Amino acid sequence: MRTLTLFRHAKSSWVPAARGAPPLPDKARPLAPRGVRDAPRMAAWMLANKIAPDLVLCSSAVRTQQTLDLVRAALGTAGRDAQIRDDLYLAEPDHLIETLCATPAAVAHVMLFGHDPGFHDLANLLVGAGPAELRTLLATKFPTAGAAVIDFTFAHWRSLRPAIGTLRHFMGPKRLAT
Repeated sequence: MRTLTLFRHAKSSWVPAARGAPPLPDKARPLAPRGVRDAPRMAAWMLANKIAPDLVLCSSAVRTQQTLDLVRAALGTAGRDAQIRDDLYLAEPDHLIETLCATPAAVAHVMLFGHDPGFHDLANLLVGAGPAELRTLLATKFPTAGAAVIDFTFAHWRSLRPAIGTLRHFMGPKRLAT
């Protein structure tokens, strides 16, 4: 059994660092106040649902790294290693699949922190089963600070193929109980 958790970065800010300053480059955009609030809430949901990855891979964008830091702090795993990778910034599904296929067999649960539209497209590509309500929600939108947990029955990540995953969870901050 293998598990993939896709965690889209929390809500980011488009506001320049200073009034009158030019807009920040996309990769340098930080989290907005809503993102800073939502990431720990989603981490609490992950903790309650026993979502604990063996390996964390994170895009090098500022907003994804800040999301990762908030999630790790809320989960009490601030010391857990994560790989920050430039190639995951705005990565397309094909590249994400290549990355996952290269995952060592000893890793049962991989968590990716990244971006849309790649995550939305990847999740919809991989999911072939799971609760109809969750699959319908997933097909509609992958929200900021949203997480999709997909289970696979294969033994090696190199066996990853379209439509063989089972969607176990799909959650976003707006669906969490307040």
